[in-house]
Amino acid sequence: MNIFEFAVEFEREHRDYYLERSKNAPTEHMKELFEQMAAEERKHEEIVLQLRAEQVVEEVESDIKERARDFFRNMIEELPELIFPADEVEIYRQAVELERKSKEFYLEQAEKTDLPHVRRVFQQLAEEERKHEKIMATLAEMLDRPNSWVEDAEWFHMEEY
Repeated sequence: MNIFEFAVEFEREHRDYYLERSKNAPTEHMKELFEQMAAEERKHEEIVLQLRAEQVVEEVESDIKERARDFFRNMIEELPELIFPADEVEIYRQAVELERKSKEFYLEQAEKTDLPHVRRVFQQLAEEERKHEKIMATLAEMLDRPNSWVEDAEWFHMEEY
């Protein structure tokens, strides 16, 4: 399996992961976020397929960061009513790990290639995966905060915002 086939498979697995999360999402906002993340992974798959076909890839960067910002604004309004079990929060931490591995994979492959165009695209894909990692880490932290706060309630640990 060459590097492009491996990357396509990687992106498909991530897309399927997010689509599965969207089916079981506890809120409409979370469902929408997971569907957007799945679409991002599909876009990455298409980019890798273009590279494999030796086509020039012009646009890699997405607006997922801005869309995620809107999601978190809406999510804050729902949070007072939502408390997620720790095992469900772990699902979102798994997504963080998936995205971290993707980022590292693309950075590693960027270093290995002799083709400047492929290197540039892999570096840009790594940056997109870093954004995804940050989004999922923020989501996991946001959803786990009530659990960890209650668990550690005997300690004064109020963070300043």
